[in-house]
Amino acid sequence: MKRTSRFLIFIFAALAAFSAVWAGAQRIDSDGTRRDRDRLKAAYIYIEAANAYADERFDDYYMLLRRAAALDPDDPFIAGEIAEMDMISPLTDSIRGEKAYADIRRRFLAAPADLQIADSYIKAASNIGNVDDLLEAWTILDSLRPDRADVSLNLAQVLVIKSLRGDSAAYPRALAIYDRLLDAIPGDIGITSQKIRAFSAWRDTASIRHEISRLVATAPDNVNINLYAGDTYAALAIPDSARKYLDRALELEPESGRVFIARARFFENSGDKEEFDREIFNALQASDLEFDPKFEILAHYVSGLFSDPANRPRIDAMFARLLELNPGEPRLHALYGAYEESQDNNDSAIEQYSYSLDLDPMQSDIWMAYLRLLSIEERVAPALEGARRAMKLFPDEITYPLAAAGNLLFQQKKEEALALLDSISPAALTDPIKASRLHGFRGDLFEAVGRRDSAYAEYDRAIRLNPRNSMAMNNMAYFMALDSINLDLAKTYASMAVSDEPENPTYLDTYAWVEFRRRDFPEAKRLIDLAMQAYLIPADSVVQEVWIDTAWSEQDSALVVPEEEVVVDEVNEVLEPSGEIFDHAGDIYFWNGLHKEAAEFWEKAAILLPEDEKIRKKAKFKTYFFE
Repeated sequence: MKRTSRFLIFIFAALAAFSAVWAGAQRIDSDGTRRDRDRLKAAYIYIEAANAYADERFDDYYMLLRRAAALDPDDPFIAGEIAEMDMISPLTDSIRGEKAYADIRRRFLAAPADLQIADSYIKAASNIGNVDDLLEAWTILDSLRPDRADVSLNLAQVLVIKSLRGDSAAYPRALAIYDRLLDAIPGDIGITSQKIRAFSAWRDTASIRHEISRLVATAPDNVNINLYAGDTYAALAIPDSARKYLDRALELEPESGRVFIARARFFENSGDKEEFDREIFNALQASDLEFDPKFEILAHYVSGLFSDPANRPRIDAMFARLLELNPGEPRLHALYGAYEESQDNNDSAIEQYSYSLDLDPMQSDIWMAYLRLLSIEERVAPALEGARRAMKLFPDEITYPLAAAGNLLFQQKKEEALALLDSISPAALTDPIKASRLHGFRGDLFEAVGRRDSAYAEYDRAIRLNPRNSMAMNNMAYFMALDSINLDLAKTYASMAVSDEPENPTYLDTYAWVEFRRRDFPEAKRLIDLAMQAYLIPADSVVQEVWIDTAWSEQDSALVVPEEEVVVDEVNEVLEPSGEIFDHAGDIYFWNGLHKEAAEFWEKAAILLPEDEKIRKKAKFKTYFFE
């Protein structure tokens, strides 16, 4: 309830109480009590409570109400105000709640013509599902204000509910109210729709059809009425009648966007794609529709069809037409970009995202999508420029400086990347998860510039801030394994990273390398095998048939991938292990006594890392060399 309205209720109620007791204020009852004086004091205090409420001194307000109630417990307005507070208080138990509800009802019966008080009672009755009290309230209000159609409609709705609960007299009363209203306002769609809902509740299709005919007869050339009739018949699964009224609406307004939308909805539900497409195109071109409903139409259209490549020409045509009609709408370019990205058309998606950001640069989610695709396509310069722009627009978002630093690292500008991270706003680091990402990446950069001690410190900060930062744990474990320091802790970190992402081949390789350094060679082999298998999972995780020319060791079931090309049917891409992982596999297999397989792994590593003298040496002599 608005504060001003409640203040007025206080004042009116207090004045009424004041007037009622003034005449007898000086009278002393025979038993010596001062009841009338107490009532007068209560009225004064009630006004003070109103003032406290208006000044937002709510503690004083409640205290004053309590004092007024103690002086005049029979006043329904004072009790009703306290009851409203009690009804929303978490400290109110069931007994106190029942009393509060009773006081709210008592206040309504004392002043039923006050719509604010009536509204409070109706809400309370609705909250506890007391249909009988709702019927009482709306019946009283309808008798007081028969001219208010909204009151009569609410009464009719409650009567329908009562009828569905077994009150046989309630349904005819509800229909009589609807008829009374329609006699006064013939052809009113809102009243008719509520009457039809009553018929629907009783599954009375014949009465629904009769009511539609009655409605149409009041104004057969009214477009709204024909659209309503068409939609109603469509909901009843009577398509011929629905089509008749929708066709009539089109005759009456042949260029109306709302008519096209109604018809498109009908044809979509009917499964008529050709007619649906036509009406959608018509709606998008309708001059009487604003961009917002057109955008919603297109978004709905694309979401329902994008998964089928055969629909691509239809969707492209939709976008082309709407872009032609609305060239300056950033949301439209963003939606088109998202669609193109879903179709793996990254170049086109980048272009559309760029258009959208030029029109409205304050779209953080579009910036992230745009920069992500630029990184995937290795467009380093525009990605760096975009990240720097986004940093200025969103100084408290850590994603953008991390993206910029990543692009600098890609260009081997490592010190510049570190300096950029030092410029991040402290406000962006209040979230420990974001701060953990920063320190993890700083660790990567310190490692890249040869400052491993500083890298360890950064990884440690990252893990302390977020114990689920798998990347930081993996990287720290790997470098600890390389340095052969604190290998038990390295194992803990590596195992936690793998636990979070059990099919991540990089994490599995790290874990295998830690176990190798710990000289648990069987466990290292098990883990490196899992890493190799994880790399052979197609990138899109959709495999129908895969043929791989494999070599199997006679001693175990370790899968060794030969030099022959992997042939995959209907799969976009198969990830392959890096030269470093082949080298790790060779070392691990060698120390498990599988010298032939180890040599094959080293040969693969040497092909992928031709400048690594140590790997070339192992591949040439087919043996392990201590570092």
